[in-house]
Amino acid sequence: MNLSEMVALTAQNIGVRDVFERAEQVAGENTAQAQWAQAEAAKMKSRLVRAINGAYMQAARTFFPLRMSENVALSQEGWVTGDKLSRRVVRYRSIQHEGRAQAFMQHGDGAEVFAPGGVMVRVTYDALPNALVQDDDAPEIGGGRLPGEALCLAAAAQYFAEDGQRSAAAFWDARYKDMLAQVRKDQWATLPGRVWR
Repeated sequence: MNLSEMVALTAQNIGVRDVFERAEQVAGENTAQAQWAQAEAAKMKSRLVRAINGAYMQAARTFFPLRMSENVALSQEGWVTGDKLSRRVVRYRSIQHEGRAQAFMQHGDGAEVFAPGGVMVRVTYDALPNALVQDDDAPEIGGGRLPGEALCLAAAAQYFAEDGQRSAAAFWDARYKDMLAQVRKDQWATLPGRVWR
């Protein structure tokens, strides 16, 4: 499911599909009403994209980390910094030098490695994905296990929470958590059974 499909589903979930339909109906007209409808649709799309990306980043931090591995050179002081890596770091998993694990301490988006400075190391870390910005962007976390529908449910919950509608936000949040629980349950259900001999 790409970003434009998620925006449409979220709009349908929260009952604002008419904002986009009104803008489509007056598309191409050069009237004040058409300009107003286009501006309202653009504001709503921006708000929904922000909510979807918030849900996306939260899911990447909490449930479906994006695991990355890269080779980088340590600084002379023995540090790996987040700016040397291609993605924003959530958590370092391992740092290896010549195939051997190195002890390290994470400090923010950097890590102090107990190895000689200037050497090449292999860094494995959980990262935040890039935000969804283009209409055809699709989530890259969860290895295809995280359905876009789940992000739409979380975005609906965030939309209503921002508007102060707590009961509606709780409803959509409960549906989101139920879907995540099912996805995680299915993930564990697909593991091969252990054979004891």
